[in-house]
Amino acid sequence: MKLIDILVRDLHKFGGWPNGAVECHRFVDEANIDFYDADGEWQEDCFIRYGNFAQEAVRKSITACESESVTKEQYDEAIAATKRGWDGVGFPPEGCECEFFDCEKWLKVTMLYGGSQLVVLFDHDNQIERSFSTSRIDGKFRPIRSEAERKRDEAVKEFVRQLIECVDLHAMDERQEAIVREKLYSMLPTLPGVTVND
Repeated sequence: MKLIDILVRDLHKFGGWPNGAVECHRFVDEANIDFYDADGEWQEDCFIRYGNFAQEAVRKSITACESESVTKEQYDEAIAATKRGWDGVGFPPEGCECEFFDCEKWLKVTMLYGGSQLVVLFDHDNQIERSFSTSRIDGKFRPIRSEAERKRDEAVKEFVRQLIECVDLHAMDERQEAIVREKLYSMLPTLPGVTVND
């Protein structure tokens, strides 16, 4: 986990980004963070206020004095990104409510944890936490659909059902084909977003 991730997730518990700070900094082998103003100064002892804030991100440094920093602008952009929701690309971020395809149906879930090898979801339908290997779930997430999108999907399913019901490809003569064409044409206006111009 990186400093930016922890700041976005937890800094609000301490009142948010402090006024006057332009940067948050930490050494990778330490859990404490420091804020700095535009002059590289900060009057408050950050350890007293924030303690071991970045404990989850502590690791052995590879180079001397290896560190990471987050600017106020980077923090603001990351916060804004969490409010925009998820666009359906890649895995959803932690805390995102979305749909997950499992066992031939879509379930409403909340992404609780997303790692490189494992994701943990809260399944709203069954009221349980579930975990999955990331290698098994690529392409099984989608944003929650609007009511209009759900109605469209239902209309398309019904259209396909009726299409299959009225078409017998093996035994269709010209008269039957004309009947099928007419029935399909009459069904088109029932699909949301479809307009038929005569």
